[in-house]
Amino acid sequence: MRTYKILAAIVAVATLSSCGGDSNGSSGMADMALPQTPPVTAPVVAPDPAAPVSRTISVTVAGLLGTGLVLQNNGADNLTFDADGQAAFARPVAQGGAYAVTVVTQPTLPAQICTVGAGAGTAGSATIAVTVTCAARTRLAIVTSLFSSAILAGDPSTGAFTSTGYSVPVGGILPATLSRTGDFLYLTDISANAVRGYSLDPVSGAPTPLPASPFSTGGIAPQASAMSPNGKFLYVANRDSNTLAIFAVNESTGDLMSAGQVPTGGNPISVAVTPNGKTLYVCNYTANTISVYNIDANNGMLAAGIAIPTPSPRYTAIDPAGKFLYVTRGNDNVVYGFTIDAATGALTPMSSPFPAGNGTTNLVVEPAGKYLYVSNETDGTASSFTIDATSGALSEVLPRAPTGGLPEGIAVSPTGQYLYVASQTARAVQQFAIDATNGSLSQRSGTSMSAPPIAIVIR
Repeated sequence: MRTYKILAAIVAVATLSSCGGDSNGSSGMADMALPQTPPVTAPVVAPDPAAPVSRTISVTVAGLLGTGLVLQNNGADNLTFDADGQAAFARPVAQGGAYAVTVVTQPTLPAQICTVGAGAGTAGSATIAVTVTCAARTRLAIVTSLFSSAILAGDPSTGAFTSTGYSVPVGGILPATLSRTGDFLYLTDISANAVRGYSLDPVSGAPTPLPASPFSTGGIAPQASAMSPNGKFLYVANRDSNTLAIFAVNESTGDLMSAGQVPTGGNPISVAVTPNGKTLYVCNYTANTISVYNIDANNGMLAAGIAIPTPSPRYTAIDPAGKFLYVTRGNDNVVYGFTIDAATGALTPMSSPFPAGNGTTNLVVEPAGKYLYVSNETDGTASSFTIDATSGALSEVLPRAPTGGLPEGIAVSPTGQYLYVASQTARAVQQFAIDATNGSLSQRSGTSMSAPPIAIVIR
């Protein structure tokens, strides 16, 4: 009965609401509050003590002068630096998880050695702080004699070189060629008609033969070689078959892949590439010409060029700006100069040759492009020249520097502070300080060699 009474009361209220009201049309229910729905709130969930907590790996790099430094954590997450600074790996590490930061790629231009500090361990309760310190790579000189090539280490403070005890059983009369980064060494093996390649330890300079070496040149008696400035192509002159072999260079492994050949003039004995990588020159000794080739930047191939008449051209040097080419000739006592057309690479002879010592042989331009140096084999001296920045004309700076007998190989330190000359009679690599104001030479020290040194290249 109670249920019926409650229902009757509800019906009565409903009837009054629909039938009655005040004069304003109010139902009389307006002041009656409707029930409110309570707000819905998310339940509070306590943190799961078992859930992993991530920790960021922050890296600070100092001393970086080159570019392309690549770090890696746990063999997967890469982080690249092109300058000093601080950055973090994209992937954090779970607290309690292991981390191991390593250098995957060392910086280049200039090449350096970067080492990691506090780079491995277990993530704790704070951000992981890793340091990377970069320093200059060991300066090396590769000194070639007839049957072997010795590797010397340089003192960065004095420029002097000392033996590392390392050598390779391949020699010759021309300098070895280094990869763009200086990580790999290439030597022409005239008896095997091949190029032999080695990796060089960045700290000790120890050479390791490349697994795929030697690389056949497809010609006879390869002797001279040159690397393209971008490091992608190696060019090797086959002296007795009058061809130029072209190799594509794998900059990661150092391996060479044959990309073809082009004909040269008779007896090609030296090769040079302009700094912009657009033009290649070959001295054809018995053809009495210098061949000029245009380089395809995509595949390194050479377009048929012209031959510039030049009696018995031997060795060449190009200034760093790519404006001038200098050439020595067989049994001569002068240096010949050419201006280089920046667009086409065409050569225009300078007005007259420039007198030097007797038996001019190898020559080199220092990095600033202000001075040229020539080894005078017959005289046992080195000539110094100033270079006119506009015309390329040479003016000799006297006196000539005594080098010891039969000097051939000549090289300048990358800093431009020192000149090195290989003297066969003295069995030494002679060091000279370069006067930055006038280019004159002052003898410093010498490095004794077990075999008569003929050629030299510096990393």
